[in-house]
Amino acid sequence: MIGVKLALLAILGLLIIALWWGWPIFAYMRARRRQAALPLSASLMLQFGLLSALWGTLQLGLFGAVLGLLFPLYWLLSASFYIETAQDLHLPLAETTLAWGVAGGVSAALLVIGTKTKARDLAHIALILPIAAATIVSLWIMNSDVQTRMEKRATELGATCLETRSLWSSVQTFIYSPWAPRHAIAIVDGEFMGWSYRRNDFYPIDPGFLPKSKTNCPAPR
Repeated sequence: MIGVKLALLAILGLLIIALWWGWPIFAYMRARRRQAALPLSASLMLQFGLLSALWGTLQLGLFGAVLGLLFPLYWLLSASFYIETAQDLHLPLAETTLAWGVAGGVSAALLVIGTKTKARDLAHIALILPIAAATIVSLWIMNSDVQTRMEKRATELGATCLETRSLWSSVQTFIYSPWAPRHAIAIVDGEFMGWSYRRNDFYPIDPGFLPKSKTNCPAPR
């Protein structure tokens, strides 16, 4: 029964890939043969696929890039998941929402200009350029906020050592394994403490904890 379900999922996946990429590839080959412009619908689908590959790369590296290219809807599903969990992780939503809002406005403007004037090439970058830029800016904003909070709290606790990881590094390793390295390590009163995004604070780590990865914080004696 499980085998049948997996086979059906595989068939469904192949159909999605064929339906999504079939038209852009056909349209590109036809446009090249006729030496004509690529249809806007095909261009938008290609851009959406590239955005999905970019998002997948940021999350899962090469595997994520392949996943994003094969299943472009992965970008929307994954992005919506992070929007829903951003509040639980105390991430700055206002600033990132503004970045995405600006990107949406720029995309709309490029589409209008590209379709209403002879500057057709603008429509071919209307999605990929503004949204990719908004993604990078959003990550920078979120990581800067997180690093500031970690450093401020470590100072309040009187930490003698602090070692942090970038937000996206934590996301990538957490997706691969729930036993990933800590988001941040601090030594307070001779004891190791780890950072929790949900608590928005450091918490004591079990006595005897030793970092599995290289760290500049020496083990307390």
